[in-house]
Amino acid sequence: MKNILSTTAIAAALLLGGHGFASAQGSNPSQSGNARGGMQAQMGAMSSSMSEDQLKSRLRERGYTEIEDVRRDGQMFRISQARRYGETVDNLRVDASTGRVQNEDRLGEDQIKNMLEERGYYDVEDIERDGFTYTADAKQRVGLRIDGQSGTISRERTRDSD
Repeated sequence: MKNILSTTAIAAALLLGGHGFASAQGSNPSQSGNARGGMQAQMGAMSSSMSEDQLKSRLRERGYTEIEDVRRDGQMFRISQARRYGETVDNLRVDASTGRVQNEDRLGEDQIKNMLEERGYYDVEDIERDGFTYTADAKQRVGLRIDGQSGTISRERTRDSD
């Protein structure tokens, strides 16, 4: 019974955690692969920029806190400093239309651990990197696969008993 509850809790955390990534990617229905669609997307971007509050909300969905010194620079926001999953990041450039961080670094192992703990996993261990993807084990007897850029958990598997 404990395994079922734990698995249900993890599934809920994954479901809710993925929402931030999906919304952080932004969507622009006017974008398309043809030249006309590209032009519409550019014009739409000029007229549909985020406010500073919307930007901060979008960044918080992606694990950013303590967002300091936000300045508007054309179609970009520039942020002098913030924290992402416990680590300081400097000089962020963020698209004013989508909220996408243009110079976002891959998450480090400590950030992965902090992110997973914020999402309800505990005793996170055996974090290993393979390219842009990490794997980790958590006390809930699960193995996780995490995108190192976005923090999205892409796979979860139940581990065998030790």
